[in-house]
Amino acid sequence: MHMKKITTIKKFFGKYDFSGVTLGFLVAHSASKFIESIINGFVMAFFQPLLGDVHWRDDVITLGVFSFKWGEIFSTGLHFTIILLIVVFMIKVLQYDEEQQQE
Repeated sequence: MHMKKITTIKKFFGKYDFSGVTLGFLVAHSASKFIESIINGFVMAFFQPLLGDVHWRDDVITLGVFSFKWGEIFSTGLHFTIILLIVVFMIKVLQYDEEQQQE
């Protein structure tokens, strides 16, 4: 990005008192929704042919008297895992960048 544009963006955030946390929250929320749509629209589509006429969100596994909607649990767990991996990756990148600046 051009340095003048970066300076303009920094001035804008400073003028309206945006913090890095606020910006991070907005970006993370959007990324989370994007990942959720990929999981629900793409990844879970691979499981659908195995279920036949039942939609993956509605499929139930029954263990004794307990019934579990496994599709929703799996989808949410996959979403959490992907977000966790992204966070770990970003921490590693930031640590590496910080180490490079100290040298």
